[in-house]
Amino acid sequence: MENKKHAYLVMAHNEPELLCKLMKCLDDERNDIFIHLDEKFDAISEDELKGLLQYSNITFIERKPIFWSGYSQIDCELRLLKEAVKSNYAYYHLISGVDLPIKSQDYIHNFFEEHKGQQFLSVTKVTTWKIASRYKYYHFIAINKRLPRKWSRSLRYPFSFLQACLFINRARKIQIKDFYWGQAWFSITNDFAKYIVDKEGFIAEKFDNGFFNDEIFMQTLLMNSEFKETYSGKGYARLIDWDRGKPYTWTMEEFEELMDSKALFSRKFSMNKDAEVIEKVLDKIM
Repeated sequence: MENKKHAYLVMAHNEPELLCKLMKCLDDERNDIFIHLDEKFDAISEDELKGLLQYSNITFIERKPIFWSGYSQIDCELRLLKEAVKSNYAYYHLISGVDLPIKSQDYIHNFFEEHKGQQFLSVTKVTTWKIASRYKYYHFIAINKRLPRKWSRSLRYPFSFLQACLFINRARKIQIKDFYWGQAWFSITNDFAKYIVDKEGFIAEKFDNGFFNDEIFMQTLLMNSEFKETYSGKGYARLIDWDRGKPYTWTMEEFEELMDSKALFSRKFSMNKDAEVIEKVLDKIM
């Protein structure tokens, strides 16, 4: 029998109060939740989160430290997917612990039923050296994380340029003609999720020691596979503002913008910056 339930894959590393509110608004008999709590995130326990749920099953994967821009982010996504695909969900949604749905669960499930079989990612063809340098050259995140971030950033592109001068190009060994990139967050079908999981060895070999390759590997595999035809031109169904922040944290001033958006999910929110907008969004969708 076809499983019509959705799997929410949640990567959480801070904001425990907001994470609790996210759990409550995902708690629906049509959803199950798979969550990774960063090893460094000890402000809330698994038992506390379990106690919030009445309808959804929740599964916790092994805690590991997640480092900005490194392969640990891809590893976390793959581990969440590997656990979830065992149950053959209709859709898999990757979100962070500071995201919220901005539409009701009825609306979200109806939307994906109407667009059944389509993949929702942000996808742009790589045309610049700056983006291509993420996977063409070695970026030793394990070493860089020991340096002050300012030093790490200042060394990144000179080190890439040095590798270019030495004719190093890891992309030659990947045997993919065109590369694509976009935001890491996605809503994908069961068939494509299983395809990605089956490519775990390839992904680990080709995209480790890169820089923000979590924004490249899935888009590139999608557009170089038979699943290219299932890519939705509607984007990744998320409202994220990179013009006003990295990304911008929503406040009550943008409440109407959030509600008027055609997106299904949005990030980011913060109880510390503006708890009122969070409560207002939840009142609207629950």
